Amino acid sequence: MGEFVESERNQRKENAMKKLILILFLVFAVSGFAQEPAEPTEEPKAVELTELESAKLSVLIKDVQLSQLQIQIVQSQYQTAVGQRDARQARLNALLDGFRELHSAPTDKFTFDAVKMVFVPIPQESEREEAKTEKD
Repeated sequence: MGEFVESERNQRKENAMKKLILILFLVFAVSGFAQEPAEPTEEPKAVELTELESAKLSVLIKDVQLSQLQIQIVQSQYQTAVGQRDARQARLNALLDGFRELHSAPTDKFTFDAVKMVFVPIPQESEREEAKTEKD
C-alpha cells in the first residue's frame, strides 16, 4: 500500500515537472516574440493564430492551470503527511512519558531501548571512566 502511494506521488511529481518545463518553454517562447524589434523603424507585425493554433494554445493554458492545481495537491499531501508524522511522534512521546511514570524511570537517569522495549539506566560519569580504564 505504501509503495503504491509513493509511486503515485512520484508519478504526479513527474507529471507536474513535465508541465512546469512546458510552461517555462512557453514563457520563454512568448517573451521572445514580445521583445522590442532590432531596429526602431521596424513596425511590429501582428500575429494571427489559426483555429488549430488557437485551440492548441487554449489546451496548453488549461494544462498549465491543471499542473498548478496538481502542484497544490502534492503540496497539501506533503503537509498532511508531515502533520500525520508529527501527530504519531507526539502520541509516541505521550506513551513513553506514561510508561516512564508507570515504571518510575526519570529521563535524567534512564533511556528507552526500543529494541528490547525496556528502560536502561544511563551510565554515570564514574561508570564511563571505569569502562574506559577496563578497556585500556
